[in-house]
Amino acid sequence: MKQMKQMTATTYQALYSAMKREQGTLEEDSGEAAEEDAAASEAVDGVDAADSKVAAGGVTEEADGEKETEQVDYRDFDIFKAVKEAGITTICLDEAHHLRSEWWKALETFLDKLPDVKIIALTATPPYDSTPAQWKRYIDMCGPIDEEIFTPELVREGSLCPHQDYVYFNWPTREEEAYVREHQKRMQMQVQKMMADETLRRIVSSHQGLMHPEEYSERFLDKPEYFTALLVYCQAKGIPFSGYLRKLIGTKGKLPGMDAHWMEVLLQGVLYEDRESYTMMEAERESLLQELKEAGAIYRNKVALRDNEAIKKVLMKSQGKMESIHTIVQAEYEALENDLRLLVLCDYIKKDKLPEIGSKDTLVTELGAVPIFEYLRRQNMTGIRLGVLSGTVIIVPMAVEAKLPELLAQYGCSGTLNPLGDIGYGQLMIKGKSTHTVAVVTELFRQGEIHTLIGTKSLLGEGWDAPCINSLILATYVGSFMLSNQMRGRAIRTDREQPDKTGNIWHLACIFPKERGQQSNTDAEGDYEMLERRFESFLGVSCREDVIESGIGRLDIPKITSKYEVDKANRMMLERAKDRNALRLRWNQSLQEVRNQMEIEQIDEIAAKEIETGYIFINAVCIEIIQVILAMLLMSGRMMAQKLGNHPAFLLLGIALLAAFAGIVYQGYVCLNSAPRQDG
Repeated sequence: MKQMKQMTATTYQALYSAMKREQGTLEEDSGEAAEEDAAASEAVDGVDAADSKVAAGGVTEEADGEKETEQVDYRDFDIFKAVKEAGITTICLDEAHHLRSEWWKALETFLDKLPDVKIIALTATPPYDSTPAQWKRYIDMCGPIDEEIFTPELVREGSLCPHQDYVYFNWPTREEEAYVREHQKRMQMQVQKMMADETLRRIVSSHQGLMHPEEYSERFLDKPEYFTALLVYCQAKGIPFSGYLRKLIGTKGKLPGMDAHWMEVLLQGVLYEDRESYTMMEAERESLLQELKEAGAIYRNKVALRDNEAIKKVLMKSQGKMESIHTIVQAEYEALENDLRLLVLCDYIKKDKLPEIGSKDTLVTELGAVPIFEYLRRQNMTGIRLGVLSGTVIIVPMAVEAKLPELLAQYGCSGTLNPLGDIGYGQLMIKGKSTHTVAVVTELFRQGEIHTLIGTKSLLGEGWDAPCINSLILATYVGSFMLSNQMRGRAIRTDREQPDKTGNIWHLACIFPKERGQQSNTDAEGDYEMLERRFESFLGVSCREDVIESGIGRLDIPKITSKYEVDKANRMMLERAKDRNALRLRWNQSLQEVRNQMEIEQIDEIAAKEIETGYIFINAVCIEIIQVILAMLLMSGRMMAQKLGNHPAFLLLGIALLAAFAGIVYQGYVCLNSAPRQDG
């Protein structure tokens, strides 16, 4: 930036450092500096897996990572003066979706002081799943989207290959399931304890909305779920509240029973989001918080009695996923043999597991590059060659040793291949830039010296491109659209050497029944909930019909209610994945509908549990039947009254008959207007 030319390229972190006039070592972490629990809960809203910063004291080593550094001194550098003197009038923000946190602030200040420049913002992954505030900031910075090219258009034009997503399920191990069951039991006991807590009852009774319902109506309607939780608790505890609030909630004021979900929502409001509406001492609040924390029901200032992070972590890290990866690798190799180029992406290297490679010790099955490699190696899969590519650990077959000198010389670097015992694999140590290291291993992968390459998502931050990849397993905790889409992009690029290439993308999910003995529903939280978020913005070909659509429903996953049905669903996924010709034909057929012009049709579906018309319809039908029966009885009574002549009963029965017919007409109208419709 100190020597700007007609076109100047820089990084966001360098711009930030120049704005702050910093001096020191500019660090870029190309490894895995993020903490494990942060990734598990998807605290990846920053700048990919790797964050960047300036450290005046030099390089600080972090677990499983390596640093690329540059000495900078911007103390006497005026970036605004330099831009004006260079005559820069256009600024292109590449990978604009990365602009968050401190980089945003620096760039906002930078652009505010340069009002006459033209901004061009480019990204392949807009942050669709960000918060409204984040999206507003994104649009304020980059402007409204001028042009968007959808995935089907790119497949049609040959820029992307036909591809499909698949989900491979696993059941938790006995120990994992026991842990989850125990945790659920403990949370249920905590709900009961909260229901019996008289301090909580008194606090909830003091809510200003219960005392001044009309004044609070707008605030209640802004948060209907919380409003419902408050009334559900009041109903369960016998706390009186105005009939106005019952009418305000709708559905004739009918309230559900108290459960963990409603208690979770209520406590979130009491302790965090609506504290000012309650009369309570700080000591009372701290006592409730402490009790919930000790029970493991508070996570990052969020009450978690049902949607608990502890359970999510168990599902995400399930040991059964190792066997899922093995099954997928074996199936893909049987389908493609030496043409297989499969990438397994995970979050961590787990470098501390290196001593276990080649040992006779029992392997601790953790999702990380090294453990996955060793687990697959121990399966003795005939013909399959494995490899690991990460910031600090590179493992390749010893059979490539003869090719290495030429490859290393090609990229102007040197290295050694150190055998890992007598297992046929070695750890490659290269002296040179990390980009050269990646290039060498990628070339071995392209040539087929490696069939299955295990890497970390930090590869994405380096713009890694390997168009030969035709299968991808996402063994990560990431559920956000932005990072998931970047990872999927590794497998859907076209390859000049494989003009008929198709890409299979595998997602892993661990599921189990909600309650012991209850086999009617599976737990849709944790892993599966994360997958649903992943699929919301992915466009792909449907397995049900020849159309392009988004959402996980396009995979036509059958309802899973038992371990047997888990196996059945997995067999179905493997069969579909094996038939790549059918996948290509399905894409071609689907794209014929949009050959000349792409049309996007948005369909918003209301979840079945949100639709109450069925309840109203059933009740209306029942009342209609009762009214008809009542009318028949009254008709009979009228005939009897006629025999009595001018007896006073005649007049009373006549009036009742008219009322019954009026009720029939009214309920008939309700039936017609509350019955579920196909176009609703």
